[in-house]
Amino acid sequence: MKSIGLFFAFLPVFLAGQTPPLTAITLSSKSGLRVQSFHTSQQALQANQLLPLFSLVVNGKTVQSTSAARSKTNGDSLVASLAGLEVNVTPTLPYQPGCRYTVLLKNASSKDTLTLENFIPLGESPDKVYLTGLGKHGLSRTHLFRPGLAPVNVIVPDNAWELGYAGIELPGTNICALSRRVRWDGNARRRRFETILFPGGTVTYHIWIDTYAGPWQEGLRCMFQERYLYDLEGGAFNEALYQRPDLKWIRHAYAMHLIMGWDRDFYDPEAQSYQLESFLQRLKPLLGGTDVVGIWPNWPMLGLDQRNQWDLMRALPGGAEKVREQAEMSRRYGARFFISYNPWDESTRWEDHHAGMSDMIRDVSADGVVLDTEGKSSPERQAAADRVRPGVIMYSEGMAVPKDMPSIVSGRVHNALYYPPLLNLNKFIRPDFAIFRVAELFKEPIRREFALSFFNGYGTEINQFQPGRPEWVEEQYLFWGRILMIQRESASNFTQAGFVPLVPTLADSVYVNEWPGMKKTVFTVFSLKSAGFKGALLQTPVQPGFHAVDVWNHEELAPETRNGQWIILQTWKGFPKSGWGPTTKARWGQSRFYPKF
Repeated sequence: MKSIGLFFAFLPVFLAGQTPPLTAITLSSKSGLRVQSFHTSQQALQANQLLPLFSLVVNGKTVQSTSAARSKTNGDSLVASLAGLEVNVTPTLPYQPGCRYTVLLKNASSKDTLTLENFIPLGESPDKVYLTGLGKHGLSRTHLFRPGLAPVNVIVPDNAWELGYAGIELPGTNICALSRRVRWDGNARRRRFETILFPGGTVTYHIWIDTYAGPWQEGLRCMFQERYLYDLEGGAFNEALYQRPDLKWIRHAYAMHLIMGWDRDFYDPEAQSYQLESFLQRLKPLLGGTDVVGIWPNWPMLGLDQRNQWDLMRALPGGAEKVREQAEMSRRYGARFFISYNPWDESTRWEDHHAGMSDMIRDVSADGVVLDTEGKSSPERQAAADRVRPGVIMYSEGMAVPKDMPSIVSGRVHNALYYPPLLNLNKFIRPDFAIFRVAELFKEPIRREFALSFFNGYGTEINQFQPGRPEWVEEQYLFWGRILMIQRESASNFTQAGFVPLVPTLADSVYVNEWPGMKKTVFTVFSLKSAGFKGALLQTPVQPGFHAVDVWNHEELAPETRNGQWIILQTWKGFPKSGWGPTTKARWGQSRFYPKF
């Protein structure tokens, strides 16, 4: 039997009660490429099944590395043949915490093209929790698979569409593994979810493996929240922006409106007067007010003449001075005032971008800047704001990936992703990163958008750029207002690192997120049961001194007690299967455990 063992000379220190990290993995080539055992500083853990190092889909067919043939050693590496691929597996020596392997896949054919997808560390199987692609959606295929339950569509970072994850349970400890595509050569074509290998083409994946303790969510926490998907490998997360008191206000903002500079909710050209105050007044009884209002006076006009983006802001009626009055008025209504920035403004009248941004923030007293076309910010942009005004937020059009999160504290679930997936794992990576789902009024009723933002513990941006104000807006806003009241009351819960996604429920197709806090625990609920629901929903340890409240319906719940567990009973009505758009098909709610007084 051929095997490779990896044993570190320097063992990391761990605290009592923690699971010791992996120090080595033994790979065997006796039955293809498989994991024979895992090693910590305390014990060797035998894999209790024929455990592959990975699985993947080749030209539409799932293959496991245990099917590899003609394995041989080459120094520290294992080389094998699998489904037309030459496979080279090499450990990274030394490496900590945990272990890392590099898997290079080469198309060994002289004429065939291979399409690779769904590379999963430790392999796909129904007894594991794992993440991989499902279906052929152009923007969102990643699904979370759990034994015995329907897969759940999830959002992952924009540079990790193809990631794979798996968690397994072993006697004494649990194992989690993450894979990511890291390199490809000129004979390979990278796509979001696939890699196309022409003859001789190669693609390289890294596999990281370590231990974790507790339920399956803790394995995800290890790789997503603690390791940042290894996006920051070689460096620590710079917490400077997240520790600044002046920037923390955005974490507790849940309602945003972005409007064009010529929108009649901002300015009425016939009356030649600003209407923003009337707009904010209308939102008060519906929503309790909006937290942010942003104006967009440049695109699509920018580039029609030589005026740059800051000139277009100054060209608004009354100039920057009048815009400043709107910003000051907005804050009296509890709404921060954002302006926009277009980094692609390069062919108009030249003005240094950062100097122009500083001047405009100062002149109009802006509280934030929407970064058009960007999924990140930079220290230079934040410094441009900090020079003239504290507490100014950079808000990117896209969502920052983990390596870019240290330079920005807010971003969006873009409206290019229509009908977004149920669970957003970006929130799990950094719960104190402020996220807003972009929703548009002109298309169709958007209750599902509000409800999913609620379920995921973040806000909603109403993007009013497209014309059209349907008759149902007020009714939808009243619904959103109920959500906002609850979110604002529990704002501190929704930024805690202890967030637990998809806690076990007693019914499939009903999903529950848990948001622990110092004084109460919040559970957000999202149901896809069109027939409604009545029965036992949640099982949780008895909470002495606390009681359970259905906050959505303003009802105290009476849990049943069984074997030291509370059984939470819930009831809600169904929704029609036809006649409504997908943005309305769901039910939602929230329960909390409060201290008894």
